[in-house]
Amino acid sequence: MEYRSIPGRPGTFSALGLSFATGAGRREVSGALSSAGLFQRASEAGVTFFDAIWHSAPAEVVRLARASPMGASRFVIAVGVDPGAPDPGSSAAAPPGEWPTILPIARDPSRSDLQSPEFVRGMERSVVAFGAPVWGAAWRSAADAQLCGAAAIASGARLLALPASLLSFDAAVELGGPASDAGAGMVGLDPMAAGALDGSFLTGSPLERGPSSRPSTLGELTERLGPITQLGFLTEGRRRTLAQAAVRFVLDLPTFVSVSLEIRSPSTIVELAQIERVPRLSAGELERLSRLGARTG
Repeated sequence: MEYRSIPGRPGTFSALGLSFATGAGRREVSGALSSAGLFQRASEAGVTFFDAIWHSAPAEVVRLARASPMGASRFVIAVGVDPGAPDPGSSAAAPPGEWPTILPIARDPSRSDLQSPEFVRGMERSVVAFGAPVWGAAWRSAADAQLCGAAAIASGARLLALPASLLSFDAAVELGGPASDAGAGMVGLDPMAAGALDGSFLTGSPLERGPSSRPSTLGELTERLGPITQLGFLTEGRRRTLAQAAVRFVLDLPTFVSVSLEIRSPSTIVELAQIERVPRLSAGELERLSRLGARTG
């Protein structure tokens, strides 16, 4: 496993992170992860970063980390917090080594939030309550991240989490410079573009997807998969799978310390755990990808 850190900050992030995700467009996976032992499989593979930002009960993720025989202190867990709420926890008072590092993250903050002294003080209180090295901000929309990311950095956020993939990377590129200048790190959310890059959007029965689900129309599938058919050059020579290329690309963007993935099977962990061995995209491949983005963007 490859490991990275935010410049000048304690602790390291595994390049591959595990997402306990819920919310619009994201599946509830914590039950499956717990019952199938994927959390343990991931930690055994060297995963130390867990994203519970959008999870309805982040305490469950902390519980899994504390119960792991690997030792909870090795894990970094990002959780969503409400900066207007009372102090969010008492983990700072826990005996050393018994708790993972918890990074408080503001969920979908607006620019007015980030420019509010009360908001910033609330996030700073969360850092003290959790004993965290930094606080951060996360957006489910790349457009919102592009709009608000610079304000978050100016307000003191030192970890930005935002969607970034082979199909959508403008916001990540734009924020790379300000993040680097401020000594901030970034985490790529949804690097598989809602399952389009690894085919996972096709998995799951209608029952699992929910009672309101319906089969995709041919037009919807064509629109969604059209750009994917033009990415075959990234897998030529079988040097890497498309999923590996997707993760490698995001990790090579400036200041990115990890990607957060909704992993549903041990085989995915095996495919991606040795990401440091996956060939980086060449200058020629990046140029072709840039031209593709210009045509489809």
